[in-house]
Amino acid sequence: MIWDITTLVAIATPVFRPRARCRWHLGLAVDAIGNLYICETFNQRIRKVGADGVITTIVGNGIAGCSGDYNLANQTQISYPRGISLDADGNLLIADWGNHRIRKVADLEYANQPSFTVTNVTGDMVNDRYSVIVTSSSGSVTSSVANLVVQLPPLAPTFVATNGSLRFQWGTVASRVYQLPSATNLSAPDWQNVGSPVTATGATLTLTNFPDAAAQRFYRVQLVP
Repeated sequence: MIWDITTLVAIATPVFRPRARCRWHLGLAVDAIGNLYICETFNQRIRKVGADGVITTIVGNGIAGCSGDYNLANQTQISYPRGISLDADGNLLIADWGNHRIRKVADLEYANQPSFTVTNVTGDMVNDRYSVIVTSSSGSVTSSVANLVVQLPPLAPTFVATNGSLRFQWGTVASRVYQLPSATNLSAPDWQNVGSPVTATGATLTLTNFPDAAAQRFYRVQLVP
């Protein structure tokens, strides 16, 4: 019986370069469609070699540390990973040795995709689903998955003091719920809600408070989930 051996990824000098250079890979995994995952311990990265031969970084920004949970995997920090594995659902499990943790990356197919920001959203748009259309001189491609960052309009709060009362007004998104808490100090604040949460019906909200004149007060506006 004769076995064929093939070098898939290799380098003579162990340093990181964006174009397929690997350093001290201490773990490998292969998924159901033939993608190869490489645990690059001293580059603080997990790389993916697609079935098409293209290599990309899917986990880690190259700086040893522990940050980025629930964010894009290729913008997170890991610390000297020493093993990887794929579970039955296709999630990537990482032995994050330097952090004494097991980390999980879901939705691997989109782990190295870019994110985008949508501005000037309305209340109706917040709960929408989005698709991304990338255009170029060669045509366009539509993606059904997008990492969405929603930026709400600035609050721009103002207040007017009249006869012992404070009237607050700030910009809102219709149908979103807001709360106005206050505290008597900022060194160890005990925030107390001023009234009940209020649902915005237009572009602004106005609330009035009758504070104790003997104590200073600090106010803030919160968006209620």
